[in-house]
Amino acid sequence: MSDQVQDIKNRLDIVEIIKGYLRLEKSGINFKGLCPFHNEKTPSFFVSPSRQMWHCFGCSRGGDMFAFIQEIEHVEFADALKMLADKAGVELKHEDKKLKSQRQKLYDALELSAKFFERQLEGNKSVLEYLKNRGLKEETLSEFRVGFSPSQWDSLFKFLRTKGFSDREIAQAGLTVSNANDSTRYYDRFRGRIMFPIFDISGRVIGFGGRVFEQGNPGKEQGPKYVNTPATLVYDKGRMLYGLDKTKMEIREKNAAVLVEGYMDLLMSWQSGVKNVVASSGTALTPMQLDILKRFSNVINIAFDADAAGQSATKRSIDLAMLKGFEVKVIEVGEGVKDPAELAQKSQEAWQKAVLKARPIMEFYFEATLKKSNPNVVENKKIIAGELLPEINKLQNSIEKAHWIAELASHLKIKESVLEEEMKRSPIETISEEAAQAFGEPLKRTRGELLLERLLYLLASNPQAKESVDSIELGGLAKTELGGLFSKIRENNDFSEDDKARLDYIVFKNEVFDKPQEPEREIKFCLDGLNTIVLKEELNRLGWEIKEAEKKQEVKEVARLVGEFKQKSKKLGEIYGSNQIKGQEKTS
Repeated sequence: MSDQVQDIKNRLDIVEIIKGYLRLEKSGINFKGLCPFHNEKTPSFFVSPSRQMWHCFGCSRGGDMFAFIQEIEHVEFADALKMLADKAGVELKHEDKKLKSQRQKLYDALELSAKFFERQLEGNKSVLEYLKNRGLKEETLSEFRVGFSPSQWDSLFKFLRTKGFSDREIAQAGLTVSNANDSTRYYDRFRGRIMFPIFDISGRVIGFGGRVFEQGNPGKEQGPKYVNTPATLVYDKGRMLYGLDKTKMEIREKNAAVLVEGYMDLLMSWQSGVKNVVASSGTALTPMQLDILKRFSNVINIAFDADAAGQSATKRSIDLAMLKGFEVKVIEVGEGVKDPAELAQKSQEAWQKAVLKARPIMEFYFEATLKKSNPNVVENKKIIAGELLPEINKLQNSIEKAHWIAELASHLKIKESVLEEEMKRSPIETISEEAAQAFGEPLKRTRGELLLERLLYLLASNPQAKESVDSIELGGLAKTELGGLFSKIRENNDFSEDDKARLDYIVFKNEVFDKPQEPEREIKFCLDGLNTIVLKEELNRLGWEIKEAEKKQEVKEVARLVGEFKQKSKKLGEIYGSNQIKGQEKTS
């Protein structure tokens, strides 16, 4: 297994793997970005190409590419291994029994289902004709693997059983529903529907959205317009954005995400050349979806739908995005057009222009509010302020807030200070989020631990300097994890995998924050500092022993201990004689 892991690491670059999930920028010899595992405004997430490792110095998570995939995808090691092996083109040995977790079986069932639906669409002229009339081209259908589910009650169920999947596994993938009168009997969840496979950010099928095909069963009960995969072990609607697996690089390059509502909106936008697009699948955005989007861009251009429900869902999405610190803009599809799909079908150029003309959300709110109420009428001033102040208050940037307060004051002909005072009484809307995972504050480390960690870095970076540490004593630090690493370096002992990982982290951390200009001078500084600490420990011990010996009136022992105390005090004085140490002691 370790050979296969190493083979995968040799073929892949951790920077490219992580770039598939978040934006990274060069920072010296490393890369940095906003951590995807906790909220932050200043990047504390670093990636080392030379060491093929990552670490967040804000929440203390870190590791290799496998650890990153496990964290970001919420999967077990076996799943991360399979994902990276596929990406690297490495064939895993003994995969069937040892590596296929329950989660992997669901992925396999879903992938086979997507292929099944694709084949059903290929032979269905009426569905293909319908999709063509909606403006979709064959290459778009193929790119997004659009399919069709037959009208029979159990066609997919029977197909998957022939492939070795149990009734329970098929149901766990969200593909079947149990009979209301007999829970041991199952039928297909999706029947007579156009099927849109939903992919995770790595491109694996995790679920489906099924749109009813009205022409397929004329005169019969159609059921809801859309049926979606329920929550499963691999699918969580609140965490996924339709199309992001294919559009994430476009979003990063353009530093803007075009948010639409439905599957057809996204497909038609993509086909029209606006490819930095994602779909919320007909619901308001969730905090988790916004956190994922923020890995790629902090700008969201939201397309309004013409219907009232679309407006309501869009408003909730805008509010949450603003509270999350996004720069939000609005795309207007225009009068007489239902949604982006319809506009793109009428004219690709019209949709492209609508996206380019996206307006800042506050500009949109101001225009809409001032159009409804004349700001010159005294009674309307309170109404207008009541509508716009809460929106301004949601802005996370104080400069933006000040700008729009000034704009509102100009329109209402009221002093800015009056509006600012009124805004203080206008509470910011709160939206419940999943409880953030708590990270314990790192324990405060002693000066000795800090010096020893720095020395370990300097020795790892300058192996020729090991001779200078032969005679140093660590005192109590010798029993710590850092002390153990130091002993192994000094004695040229073999490192365990944990030792290597720990030392890699220490080197990486110091490279990121404080790469030395004069390594030899720093090594001497660390050695003097550690010697100072050890000598102080010894002097404290000797002081206590002298008192005990005096109580017992052991004259010779007192004399010996006093002599040793003077000798160590002299050594300490010699170290303090260094200007470097004196200066450091004054500032520490």
